[in-house]
Amino acid sequence: MIRDLREELQEDGQLQNRYIVITSDHGHTAVPDDDAHSLAPTGEGEPRALLESGGYTPRPLKVTVDDDTYFDTVLAYQGALAYVYVADQSTCPVAGQLCDWRQPARREDIDKVAELFHRNNENGKRVPEMQGVLDMILVRTGRSQEANGSVFEVYQGGGQSQPLEDYLAAHPHPSYLNMAERLDNLTVGDYGDRAGDVILIAHNGDRDDISDRYYFSSRYHSWHGSPSRKDTQVPLIVAHPGKTAEQLRADTRAALQDGQSLAAVTRLLLRLRYGPVPASR
Repeated sequence: MIRDLREELQEDGQLQNRYIVITSDHGHTAVPDDDAHSLAPTGEGEPRALLESGGYTPRPLKVTVDDDTYFDTVLAYQGALAYVYVADQSTCPVAGQLCDWRQPARREDIDKVAELFHRNNENGKRVPEMQGVLDMILVRTGRSQEANGSVFEVYQGGGQSQPLEDYLAAHPHPSYLNMAERLDNLTVGDYGDRAGDVILIAHNGDRDDISDRYYFSSRYHSWHGSPSRKDTQVPLIVAHPGKTAEQLRADTRAALQDGQSLAAVTRLLLRLRYGPVPASR
């Protein structure tokens, strides 16, 4: 397809003074295409069943629900990660009484859900199929808006949590790339509350053996979303018929000098189009 596009542009004379930049959204990690490793949205032995075993009522898996629909948790999937939103249980102490989702979850409500996943991950008593499938359980420790630091920590059990940097120092994950910084990028700021109250990280990008990888989804051959290098790194190809490789490399490295991120791709495009752009712009 790229070859055909190139030929069309070349015939029209549109490549004579045009930059070509190729990149991608994310990488992919191969996973087993079977029910044992697929942590599906519904069914026995799945995360939703674990929540229900703990007395919770997850939100129905529909885009919209009736205003009088009762639920006290929401489960959202993203491949190697899953996000659990928890209601302030004091606003709905009686089953069936609608929860006030305008109120942020209390730490005690968050820890209760985290403990449910933590204990089952260790002993599998409630849902045996989910024993040992989670690499980490992250819990929200504060609101995202106007936060001065990290708002998620690694849950240790018994209501205790640990800063991610400290946890990774004690439990190195060589395949994970800049995880603490990227977690803050996801969870701190005006839209950080959208990352849930409990983040479940499946054993996926931390495992070399494909048969040891799990994912939050129906059955697939590959998935993404883990903090791993394989899921994170993307190609970045810059070409121009009138520029040397050295010139292109210099412009690309200048745009990436403040960090290799999606924002750096934007800086690169601006630099190629307008030349060096002051930071204030």
